[in-house]
Amino acid sequence: MKFNIEKEELVFNDFFQITKATITHDSFQPEKDIKATRLSLNKGNAVGILIYEKDSDSFLLTKQFRYPTSQNGHPWMTEIPAGMVDEGESPETTAKRETMEELGYSIKELTHIGTYYSSPGTQTEYVYMYYAEVTSEDKVKQGGGLDNESEDIQLIKLPSEEIKTFLPKINDFKTMVAFQWYLLHKAL
Repeated sequence: MKFNIEKEELVFNDFFQITKATITHDSFQPEKDIKATRLSLNKGNAVGILIYEKDSDSFLLTKQFRYPTSQNGHPWMTEIPAGMVDEGESPETTAKRETMEELGYSIKELTHIGTYYSSPGTQTEYVYMYYAEVTSEDKVKQGGGLDNESEDIQLIKLPSEEIKTFLPKINDFKTMVAFQWYLLHKAL
């Protein structure tokens, strides 16, 4: 099947960009093409890291205020550490940097879980998911986020025996994917 981007226009350019495009593409119905106007949110790619602290038998999560989710009644989100991939930076480097900034832990080794689109109908964002194991000795800095980004992040330690009771409370896709991966690949 074929598609053609006839026109693209940058309609918003700030922390993220919004592009408006006129496109045509083949249809699943014979002899019919689709012509439409679509918007695309581009904020770059991201990482998410499920971190297991071996000596405490706990998962390391973040809790922080999220303005967009406050619009649906969930202002403080408990999530796996995550962040945006900076230009010229590898996703692995980003995962290690974000873990240090948010939680203060140094990660030595990462296992790639998978790579997923967060919302393919509206966003270009590709999320690289990782798993890492640490010990309490790997906590080498305070964490809590960056002041210059107005971050205020709390470290949450979730004991591994609480995963199944925590799962129904998860309302963040990357955290849900990470814990499901863990239950399928590590907990068996």
